[in-house]
Amino acid sequence: MPLPPDNLVYNPDNYTTTFGTPGASNTPTVNWNSQTGTFAIISTPVAGITIDPVTGIISWNNAVPIGIYKIAVTATNTGGTSASDTVTLTVKQPAPTNLIYTPSSRNAICNTADSSTVPGVNWNGETGTFSITNTGLPAGITINATTGVISWSTAVPLGTYIINVVAQNSGGNSTPATFTLTLNTAKADFSYSQPSYSGTYGTAGAVNAAVLNWHCNTGTIAIA
Repeated sequence: MPLPPDNLVYNPDNYTTTFGTPGASNTPTVNWNSQTGTFAIISTPVAGITIDPVTGIISWNNAVPIGIYKIAVTATNTGGTSASDTVTLTVKQPAPTNLIYTPSSRNAICNTADSSTVPGVNWNGETGTFSITNTGLPAGITINATTGVISWSTAVPLGTYIINVVAQNSGGNSTPATFTLTLNTAKADFSYSQPSYSGTYGTAGAVNAAVLNWHCNTGTIAIA
């Protein structure tokens, strides 16, 4: 009397992939007991997960939703059906991709607050947050975690700063994008809040203090 298959084993029996990425299991081993037969999935069907009935290879396409799937498989010949073996497939959320700042650098004036443009990013279906990854930057350089806009305050000293940024969601971090900020000196901004005065002959007086921005430089004020 023919014997059913036994010792059906998938090795490995656990696979992790990213949503949108097709893949396949290894070929299982099985003792057919001197016969041949076929493989079948006996767990609840999932669209996009299939099995080759001859080889037992389990395949998944790029449309299988994010989640964890327990795929139970049996082997059957004329003697009957084997005990099942279970393969676990985990489909993960993809990390963000294509993070970019355009332009990727700015030449700005020191002691003048400003900001970058909004970066471009592909969230791959799940919105996340932005963060600066490198340390040692001045405290006045910050990032908006929601929009990715990099801002710098008037407190940031003269110099060039390489700012590395990642976007992250539950799938992980994107490849870093780099934004280069160079703060330069410039001609001083100089004005009086009250540009004209009137007085009486013989009466001393003074103008209000000037509004002055040296743009991270120093200098003198003189009557031209």
